Amino acid sequence: MSIILPGKFDKTRSLQSLVENRTSFTVNQAELHIFETSREVQNVNLEFSAPVIASMIKGRKIMNIRDYDQFDFLPGESVVMPAYENMNITFPDATENTPTQCTALTIDQGKFSNVLDRLNESRQSERLPLLDYNLSNLRFTNSEAFHQIINRLVFIFMENNPAKDFFVDLLLQELIVRLVQARSLRSLDNPQHKSDTDVRLANVVEFIRNNISQQFDVDTLSEKACMSSSHFFRCFKNEFGLSPLEFINQEKIEAAARLIRENPSEQLKEIYYDCGFNNYSHFSKLFKRYKKLSPAEYRDRFN
Repeated sequence: MSIILPGKFDKTRSLQSLVENRTSFTVNQAELHIFETSREVQNVNLEFSAPVIASMIKGRKIMNIRDYDQFDFLPGESVVMPAYENMNITFPDATENTPTQCTALTIDQGKFSNVLDRLNESRQSERLPLLDYNLSNLRFTNSEAFHQIINRLVFIFMENNPAKDFFVDLLLQELIVRLVQARSLRSLDNPQHKSDTDVRLANVVEFIRNNISQQFDVDTLSEKACMSSSHFFRCFKNEFGLSPLEFINQEKIEAAARLIRENPSEQLKEIYYDCGFNNYSHFSKLFKRYKKLSPAEYRDRFN
């Protein structure tokens, strides 16, 4: 799911550079930057003085950041990085007719701490494990909820409304909670878990990823977690911000996208069968929902 710029953006932007031209909007505790690049260029270095959430709008970047191998940064994807963290960027496809566009939302670090403290107060009252949000690099595919929040923030930043700061503050709170949930999902790859619930959910996630061609239901997964179906569903969504079905669909599409990138000459039918889809129509609909491109268009990009 990629970000959509309001029509008013074209009236406010000023194109002064063909490489990472920046249009900025500011409120209390946050800034929104829209970056555009209109020519092919390599090894552009960029960093921010506050934690930043970067989300692709259109085009492709090749990113080099700490903790990740070099990767294609595409619409529907985001990365979170701490203050003063360097990103090295190459633009292999950018032209004046097909520029890349990317949002960069910087948030005051104190805002993260305040929201996390409030979240932990709620979790403590429910006897849930406390969260320790680590502002290290995080790369993820946008969930529907995250996509909607970013789109709403982009609209509000560009709106001339006297209550803009208040609206942004409310959305930032939700955005940070969603990031904490995304971080919790990523942390399952780390063998050091904090609670028995974490371990059981980690086992379920590993089972899904290792059996991506299978069909799953909540009853089967809850048995793997040694929980009742209702308790498993609540714990899963509370920790990760996604229902089990939403997570399964996201993992299947990510697996299909990876296979397309690695084997662009392989038949799409083989790929969607390998990822547990029974028909192309359903696969194509979900793929376009997450990647904003049809499977064939996505394959063409890497062929």
